[in-house]
Amino acid sequence: MNVIYIVCHDLGRQLGCYGRGVRTPHLDAFAEQGLRFDRAFCQTAVCSPSRGACLSGLPAHQNGMMGLAHFGWRFFPGVKTVVDYCNEGGVETVHCGFSHEGEELHSRYQIDFEVDWRCHTAEAAVDDAVAYLDGRRKQKRTTPFYLNLGTVEVHKSVWGRDTDRDGCPSRFHRVYGGPVPEEEVAVPAPTPEIPLTKEEFSRFEAAIRYLDQQMGRLFRAIDDLGYAEDTMVIFSTDHGMVDLRGKGSLYDRGTEIALLVRSPSGHAPTRDADPLVSNLDITPTVLEALGLPVPETLPGNSFWPLCGGAGSYTPSERIFLEWNFGGPQDDFYPVRAVRTDRCKLLRHYGPHNYDQYRPEELGPDFTREEMNRKRFRDYGPPYQHPERMTPAVELFDLQSDPHELSNVAASADYAATRAELEEALDDWMAATDDPVLRNETPRLPAAPGFHFP
Repeated sequence: MNVIYIVCHDLGRQLGCYGRGVRTPHLDAFAEQGLRFDRAFCQTAVCSPSRGACLSGLPAHQNGMMGLAHFGWRFFPGVKTVVDYCNEGGVETVHCGFSHEGEELHSRYQIDFEVDWRCHTAEAAVDDAVAYLDGRRKQKRTTPFYLNLGTVEVHKSVWGRDTDRDGCPSRFHRVYGGPVPEEEVAVPAPTPEIPLTKEEFSRFEAAIRYLDQQMGRLFRAIDDLGYAEDTMVIFSTDHGMVDLRGKGSLYDRGTEIALLVRSPSGHAPTRDADPLVSNLDITPTVLEALGLPVPETLPGNSFWPLCGGAGSYTPSERIFLEWNFGGPQDDFYPVRAVRTDRCKLLRHYGPHNYDQYRPEELGPDFTREEMNRKRFRDYGPPYQHPERMTPAVELFDLQSDPHELSNVAASADYAATRAELEEALDDWMAATDDPVLRNETPRLPAAPGFHFP
C-alpha cells in the first residue's frame, strides 16, 4: 500500500463535482472513481494551522502551529506528524511542491523535491511527483511510500495580479491565459453577482481550471505507471476559499474543504457515505491504510473503512473548530466552535469588534480595496467597528439557514441546543488544555506574551 496526499491552496469546494458550476473535468472524473465527502471541514481556517492540524492529527492549540509558519509559528517540541509515523514504520516519505508547515518539516521527509519557490506551482509539483514515481518503477522498488504533494494554486497571489514585480505580465496571464469569460462564471450563493465578484470569480476559476489540468496529468501518470492497484490517492485543500465569511472565519464557507479519495484497486468504497468529517481524520486514515498503528492520542476518526478497508465506521457526532492567529503575535482573536449535523455554535473571545460584512451589504459599485477591507483584517488588529460588534456567542441552524446569516443564540426555541453545545465545547476545551480557558495568549518562540481583555 502507498498513499499520495494532495493538498492545494484556498480551494474550498469550488469544483464541478460539488455542484459549483466550475469546469473541472479531471477532478470530477477522479471523484467518480472513489469517494466524494460532502461534509468535510478543516479544523482551523488559515493555511499553516490547517495543514499542521491535518498532518499532526491534533488541534492547532495542541500541536503548536497556531499561526502562519512564515510569521514564526512551529510545532511544539515532540509533536509528531504523519511523516514521522511513516518514517518509524518503514514507509518512504516524499514531498513535492509547496509546503506551508515551516522549514523544520522539510528535514523529516526522506526525499524532498522542494528546493525553492519555483517548485511550488502545480506543474512543477506534478513534474517532480511523476519523476519520482517513474524512477521507482524503473528501479523496481517495493518499499511503500507516502507522497505529500502541495501546490501554491489556487491562492489569490497567483490569480490576483496582472503584472509581476518587474512589470511583466504575471503568471496569471502567461500561464493561465487570463480570466475566463464572465458569462461562464458561476458566483456561488450567497455572494451577490455584482461586477466585482464576477470579475474575481472569473480569475479564480481560471486558476482552478489550470489546477484541474495538472491534476489530470498526475492522475494519468499514476495509472499509466501502474500505481492505481496499490495506491490510495487523496485530494484535498487546506480551508475554504477567499470570499465574504470565507477563509479566515469559522463559518462553513471558511472551513469547508474538498475531500476526494480514490482507493486502491480491489477496495470497494462506500459511495453513498456522507459523514461529518474533519481534516484531523486524515492522519489516522492514512496510517490505517498503510497498516501502521494509530496512536490513541489522536482524536481523529479514521474513514479507511469507508474506502474499502477493514473494520467498521462510526460517524462523528460533532467536530470542533478553532481560530487563533491570522498573522503576527498581536493578531490574536480567538474563536472556538462546535458543529453537528444540524447546528453550529461559535464563541468569540477577547474584543468582540470584528464582523465580516454580510453578502447583502455589497453594493454594485464596490471596489476591490473596499472588498479586501471588509473581507480580512489584513494580518493586523481587528478593524474598529463599534457599531458592528460581533456577538460573544453565535448559533446557527444549518438546515434552515445553511449560509449562517441568522444568529439564533438568544432564541428560547434553541435554548436547549445552545446549552448542550456550550457544554460540549467547554468539555473539549478542558480536555485539550486550551490556553483560552486560562486567559493566556500563546506565544511565538522567544516572543513576549500578553493577555487579551
